[in-house]
Amino acid sequence: MANQKIIVLAELTVKPEFLEEVIAISRKNINASLQEPGCETFIMTAKKAEPNTLVFFEIWSSQEALQLHVEEAYTKQFFAEIPERLVTAPVLQFLEER
Repeated sequence: MANQKIIVLAELTVKPEFLEEVIAISRKNINASLQEPGCETFIMTAKKAEPNTLVFFEIWSSQEALQLHVEEAYTKQFFAEIPERLVTAPVLQFLEER
């Protein structure tokens, strides 16, 4: 289905010394993303038992909306800035509504 919503769950395990910096970078990216017409939800949370693991929950109106998001300059900048601040590569999961 071409217009099926895309739900993304992303986890970033951040090096403790960079946590506040990554949170700030993430907030900037989220604020810009929420202005995109296809972005329905974009929330940053953290695991209670692992506060250096940020968990992002995103809902996009379509695959096309997500693709436009990925192509935005601020999204590319986000992914260029964070790798050296993470313990491991981001873990992305794509979910479907039931």
